[in-house]
Amino acid sequence: MIQNEDNTFSDPPKSNEQLFDEVRFKRDQLLAMTDVYALSDRNITDAMKKYRQDLRDLPASNSDPSKIVFPTKPTE
Repeated sequence: MIQNEDNTFSDPPKSNEQLFDEVRFKRDQLLAMTDVYALSDRNITDAMKKYRQDLRDLPASNSDPSKIVFPTKPTE
């Protein structure tokens, strides 16, 4: 915690590394939620393939973690 000028306290700002860690964590969760679509006995749509690839490309496709926009999951 840091003390502000008005004597209130707040968390220190997060570093880019911490923000990227949060992005990767969320990305990994979203990928895990769609792993069932990638099983060999399921037919995966092109839209789901693209969604999963777009997730895997995060955060490498962005240099500023505060400006990352997660792709929208396609309907099943």
